[in-house]
Amino acid sequence: SFLRKQLQMGDADALFCYLNSSFAPAPSQILSELYRCFAVDGELIVNYSITPAYG
Repeated sequence: SFLRKQLQMGDADALFCYLNSSFAPAPSQILSELYRCFAVDGELIVNYSITPAYG
């Protein structure tokens, strides 16, 4: 909801998130777990799009 609020998007608008420009986490995954597993040099890179990037 934080990202949706920052982007001024509604709940019904599509929003796709990717880690390190390649991995789409499940919506139920916890951010701290994703950070622990996928952070690089102390940063978790989250890219987002309003259209799916991968087929």
